[in-house]
Amino acid sequence: MMSAVPFPRCAARHQPRCGNLADQRSCAVSSRSVFLPEPSNMAAALFQLLQLPQAARQARGLAVKASALVGKKELAASVISKHPKLFSNKEEAEDAVKAVLDSIVDSVAAGKKVQVVGFGTFESRTRAARKGRNPATGVEIDIPETTVPAFSAGKTFKQKVKEAKH
Repeated sequence: MMSAVPFPRCAARHQPRCGNLADQRSCAVSSRSVFLPEPSNMAAALFQLLQLPQAARQARGLAVKASALVGKKELAASVISKHPKLFSNKEEAEDAVKAVLDSIVDSVAAGKKVQVVGFGTFESRTRAARKGRNPATGVEIDIPETTVPAFSAGKTFKQKVKEAKH
């Protein structure tokens, strides 16, 4: 295991590294310089930083980029926040989201098309058999026919994404 590399602090020693990765930057709090470790220790310091959980990075005053990934739990939390009267607790909302997703998966696996007006259509599509080439050897191979799930966004969904500001 690698030895702990102390994170640089601003000259006032009251806040962990603030500013961008460079030799010196201004501290957002004290307007003093931030001194970073030697380049040989920089990789170790960055590796250690990446190993910290998000809460620990926030506690150190380091910027944490919001995740663009939304899972079942985040969907359930969103449902509760938008419609608090529908569910009495978080577990019920998570169960409802899971039930809807399971129903979609089961229907598509059975060969049915699931259409949610304004949101989109889930369906299974058959990908035709084709010839391919092994990139390592260059030998031509036969790729068999396969069935894959597919999603087509609805008009309202497409419009909302188009209008969203990123």
